[in-house]
Amino acid sequence: MPSISQQTIISVGIFAVVHRLNDTTVRKLPRTDDLENLAGNIQATRNEAYIYTLLGDDPLIANCLSRSKTEDYVDLQYYANGTLPDYIDKNKNNISDKLRAQWSWQVIKAVARIHELGIIHGDLALRQYLLDDSLNARLSDFCGSGYPGQRALAIEGSSHCLPRDFDRPSTTESDLFALGSTLYELWSGETPFCTLNDQEIETRYMQADFADVTGIHCGHIILCCWRREFSSADEVLSQYNKLSLDL
Repeated sequence: MPSISQQTIISVGIFAVVHRLNDTTVRKLPRTDDLENLAGNIQATRNEAYIYTLLGDDPLIANCLSRSKTEDYVDLQYYANGTLPDYIDKNKNNISDKLRAQWSWQVIKAVARIHELGIIHGDLALRQYLLDDSLNARLSDFCGSGYPGQRALAIEGSSHCLPRDFDRPSTTESDLFALGSTLYELWSGETPFCTLNDQEIETRYMQADFADVTGIHCGHIILCCWRREFSSADEVLSQYNKLSLDL
């Protein structure tokens, strides 16, 4: 393995930093540049390591190759295609509705999968999905996620965030709201209310004033996610399966 240095960093998040070790592996380590939050960053990385253990080998989840015995880092498969929005941005003229429909199904099914195990992602967005060599979407980034006995540490960005009491844990309901915004990203090419600031978006959502989904393939499903009309990701998937037959 090559040594880890500033030169190997490929991304930096709230809790962790990701280093590319070689052509097949990335290592996710807790951020150490903020001593005040170091303990929380370490806990977040340990949470992620544990969640990958719960999920095991799954074609809809980023592949965890190994983790340290103390669970203070995780090694993940490197996906050369990058995140789903990055890939779409680079190949926007060559992406069919059929491929977007495939990704939509995988996006929803991955959420259903983690919820089966009591895992709350806590920060769902299109950027959390990586594309493997077969162009299958895989959900990733569980640093801020919760599981039975451990509440989620992360909060969604404003465009994906269900207005709520943030002193209370994130829930299936908040994940499903964010799922609606994630599907909106996938089909519209932008986040909801992308020209508004955080406070303006929150105000819109509190008034049940949502982005226009006219002409979007799964627009009704997106609205139902935002309106909290689904009780589970399995229910979202069931509705999407009916819709996708008409594509």
